[in-house]
Amino acid sequence: MRQTHLFDDKTDVLVFLRVPKTGSTSVASALTDALGKTESAILPDRHVDGLDCGLARAHDQFRRLSMRVADSVASRAKGLLGCADQIKKARFLHGHHPLWASIRTNRRPCFITSMRDPIDRFLSLYFFYRLKAEMTLDTVGSEKRQILLRDPSDYVQWVLSTPVRRRLNSHCLYLTRSGNFQDAKEALQQKIHMAAVLEDLDLLMNSLQNYLGRRVPKLQHLNAGRIRPRDNPLSAEVESRLREALTPDYRLFDFLSRNKRKFLA
Repeated sequence: MRQTHLFDDKTDVLVFLRVPKTGSTSVASALTDALGKTESAILPDRHVDGLDCGLARAHDQFRRLSMRVADSVASRAKGLLGCADQIKKARFLHGHHPLWASIRTNRRPCFITSMRDPIDRFLSLYFFYRLKAEMTLDTVGSEKRQILLRDPSDYVQWVLSTPVRRRLNSHCLYLTRSGNFQDAKEALQQKIHMAAVLEDLDLLMNSLQNYLGRRVPKLQHLNAGRIRPRDNPLSAEVESRLREALTPDYRLFDFLSRNKRKFLA
């Protein structure tokens, strides 16, 4: 049964589980502005989304390129401890952090999340990492470059021909390790307090504004891709294969779309 959370209760913390390319940057930015930067903290990423290649995970490398510094081990450890301290105190936590991963807190969390049409999100993330690859070709190995800079239809076929399921970058994998629709549906119903698809994010923000008891800024269109073409880059055959592979995600997406009132209450 869902609990009614009062955010003025000091035992509560709002946790936004950010699934990549679902408008989560915009939501996190608005909530950070509403609650204040000193009340907000970023959860360390737990990557369940794909772009694996060989022994290394390409997207992990791209994500960390801009953050790599020649620090000592002691300095890095100090930074991690500081991050943990901020997470312990903050009242709003957000990050690409799956529901099944542990969040160390003795407070009652109120979980929220957002979703997007699975193929649309798959392509959006593909072009996001492709842009990163094109900006860092000098530091990207040939294997990663070949995978990320190939034609989108060829890339999808490569993904579907490999055995690692997380390369599909599934919504379901953010709710449960299994990636199974029934497991994800159960997790969504029992553990997530508020959720919405991309098209209903304004409704989600209205619900959060009522929950928080304070004004939340209007969503801004942030972190949008710059190289994705307007026309669908996938062939009909490849899109059909990808849609079939993402069947659990589509079932979850449709379930949330049909039951939005329940998850926006």
